[in-house]
Amino acid sequence: MTHPAKRVLIVGWDGADWRILGPLLEKGLMPNLQAMVENGVMGNLSSLQPMLSPMLWTSIATGKHADAHGILGFAEPDPGSGSPRPVRSTSRHCKALWNLLSDAGLKVGVVRWLATHPAERINGFVISDQFSVAPRQAGGAVRNPAAVWPGDLAEDLAQVVVRPADLTLREMADFVRVDDAGVRSDPRADTLPRLVADMATTQALATLLMQTEDWDFLGVYFEAFDRFSHHFMEFHPPKLPQVSDEDFERYQHVMTSCCRFHDMMLGRLLELAGPDCLTLLISDHGFHSDHLRPDSSPNMADGEPVAWHRPHGILVAAGPQTRQDELVFGAGLLDIAPTVLAALGLAVPADMPGQVLRQIWPAGTLTWETTDTYETGETQPVADGSQEEEDPWVAAQAIKRLVDLGYIEDTSLEGLEEDRRRSLAVVYACTGRPAEALAEMEKLAAKGPLDLSMTFLMAQLALRTGDYKRSRDLADQILAARAEGPWAHLVKGRVLLLEGDTQGALEQFGIAAEAQPNLPDLQLQLGMVYLSQERWAEAEQAFQTALAADPCNARGHSGLGIALREQGRLEEAIDAHTRAVGLLHHQPAAHLQLGVTLLQAGKIDWAIRALEVTVSLDPEELRAHRLLADLYQTLRIDPVRAAEHARLVQCLEEGNKAQETGA
Repeated sequence: MTHPAKRVLIVGWDGADWRILGPLLEKGLMPNLQAMVENGVMGNLSSLQPMLSPMLWTSIATGKHADAHGILGFAEPDPGSGSPRPVRSTSRHCKALWNLLSDAGLKVGVVRWLATHPAERINGFVISDQFSVAPRQAGGAVRNPAAVWPGDLAEDLAQVVVRPADLTLREMADFVRVDDAGVRSDPRADTLPRLVADMATTQALATLLMQTEDWDFLGVYFEAFDRFSHHFMEFHPPKLPQVSDEDFERYQHVMTSCCRFHDMMLGRLLELAGPDCLTLLISDHGFHSDHLRPDSSPNMADGEPVAWHRPHGILVAAGPQTRQDELVFGAGLLDIAPTVLAALGLAVPADMPGQVLRQIWPAGTLTWETTDTYETGETQPVADGSQEEEDPWVAAQAIKRLVDLGYIEDTSLEGLEEDRRRSLAVVYACTGRPAEALAEMEKLAAKGPLDLSMTFLMAQLALRTGDYKRSRDLADQILAARAEGPWAHLVKGRVLLLEGDTQGALEQFGIAAEAQPNLPDLQLQLGMVYLSQERWAEAEQAFQTALAADPCNARGHSGLGIALREQGRLEEAIDAHTRAVGLLHHQPAAHLQLGVTLLQAGKIDWAIRALEVTVSLDPEELRAHRLLADLYQTLRIDPVRAAEHARLVQCLEEGNKAQETGA
């Protein structure tokens, strides 16, 4: 077992996206990020659904899906009062990286990572996401002692907190014109000092602790990138039609300044980390900054803020022996935890579904052992004061911010529980567990009518589980809603597809296309319909249109590969399928299509590898097992493995037959 890193630093920029960072890199406006990219590797980091930050950052820290770690949203009910509070570390059901590394005897630090309050007692230090200092008191005391472990750090940490009132006009001039009378009277401008003070505080806490405390692993989370995006991305160039000329002129440079401020902070963190440290710069999801920005505001409850999130965040890795100035493909959030464990010499557990990102290093640089699990069922002790009454001001401010951003609408006990079930249903649906997802949806439906998107999800789930009548009934509900706009026609088209009315679906998609021709999801649906009708050239055109709008759409590349293959353009098809799995590794259907295309092209060894990946991601993928059984037997590569895949084919076929007959 070999591992190249003596210590690891994770820098989290919530919501950071190459779509906005790339042009700034090209202009030379982010020199520290540029240096990190040139001395390491970079790529997309595929997110998970639903794209809610506490869920995603906990998945990063644990290497597990949300149903396994238990953090299913932003807020939860206080068991005593029933009032809403931010999700807590005690609600997490499994160990995080800092627990695993601490248990192994390493010195560990965590700074403001989401869902870390109350701070856990580890071999190192934790500054929780609820760290706050009494307002309007320069150098005041930490309001919540449970936010800091060990507690004797609190006094020194309170001294470095940056308050909005501490910021000078010159510092604000980097974001807006301070001589603009309209800025001084605009309530939106009041947000800027708060956001700048918050990210400066995180930086101050991290740099102080990096210099005064020992650490082998440090995770530092910056929320500001996402919060800046929700408040000001709609004003970023190019100008959106709904943005006034005055607002565009006033706020068009805010996001660029936000990026450059983060780059400045990154430079200092890299300097303090030193050359023997593996540094991972990551984001949990991206954020639309171009023509794909929705029409609604990203910071209002009725603006559907999550609609602004892109499913691809960023990944940069630089440090000892890493490859230099190269790209990483197929990385996802669940890959971070196993990669960190392997890099620091710990065994990688089998109950983490992600992969070690070995492509960060040259071949042979990193090897690791495996273990079944690290879970013992023991509860992680938390900091002193965690059982005391929570400071109502801290909790109230956190909940207010979430309400203002539109992440929470109903703060009642029932509303929070419904949000949790909704998130859990989406997690199940997106991880190949339609029956479990449908069960959660049924519980939601029993409470009252579902919104259009959840009704459509339920219709899909009913179809996938064989409940065709239920699917048709839900489809009728959607059609009866008579919603306005291109999305409504898209939904209606999907419903008609579920009912088998292909021509009717095409008509609905055509109406939507006239209203918004470059909508990627619409073009994807058109492409899938054309594939089902074997209209290969039209399918190719639809997928190409979708990819022109969003080149990082894995589904678009996968569909394009099928259309190209059926037209006999095998090399182009292989390239499209490879791009699909490179963008999103954990999609067995795409690996299957890659394997099928490789077989047609006569690339047998590569095809077998793709099919083996398919069944590793989805052990019940019948077609892949059939192909592998045939290949191993016919080519006499491995009769033992041929027999094993043949046995699995028989078991799966018998199971499917029993399900069909109700036996």
